[in-house]
Amino acid sequence: ACRRILEAKYKLGLFDDPYRYLSEERMKREVLTAQRRQASRDIAAHTFVLLKNSNQALPLKKSGTIGLIGPLANDKSNMLGTWAVSGDPQMSIPVLEGMKNVGGAGVNILYAKGANISDDTLFAKKVNVFGTRIDIDKRSTEEMLTEALNVANKSDVIVAVVGEASEMSGEAASRTDITIPESQRFLVKALSKTGKPLIVVVMTGRPLALTEENELATSLIVTWHAGIEAGNAIADVLFGSYN
Repeated sequence: ACRRILEAKYKLGLFDDPYRYLSEERMKREVLTAQRRQASRDIAAHTFVLLKNSNQALPLKKSGTIGLIGPLANDKSNMLGTWAVSGDPQMSIPVLEGMKNVGGAGVNILYAKGANISDDTLFAKKVNVFGTRIDIDKRSTEEMLTEALNVANKSDVIVAVVGEASEMSGEAASRTDITIPESQRFLVKALSKTGKPLIVVVMTGRPLALTEENELATSLIVTWHAGIEAGNAIADVLFGSYN
């Protein structure tokens, strides 16, 4: 196995010059071009898994009012996932931006954070080892929930974006409990009690136990951590641009 790798490097000329294919000009010319971002968007949409769709709640209409709620609904830091070592999270498209891009002027999108990814400050410190992935809001949980319910009650349909921070899965990130964190489970339960159609979008880097969410959600979709074009790709699927 080692010999095959060394032979490939030899044929590529990397023993003569290990840096022969590196070029800052090529990087500027080719990395994150519009074409490559579109490819990322298309590939991401193909990876999503629709687990439930009661009453044909999806695709969403590009009209009316959508309540977009959840700690991962307007988040750039966690879109790339845990293995994007050299990626810049701040270049990611969050779901809120994607929903506005795809939904267009005919749909009114109201946003509220609703909850923290986790309320556990010690856990957040461990997860935030490579940068802020769990941002604990300065507001109380009650304040955030009240805002979320106000948004939900003004909306025709609710889209709740919940799940794991990127560093909650991957190497050295085993969990003893593979449900979504308690703060988000509480949010989903509260949103379900409004009686509005509830689309639950789950971001995760691993399989999760979603028994409760499956019972409460009208529709349930797993998007994993979908990369730099996550928000646009998720919106493409929610609005039916991609089936």
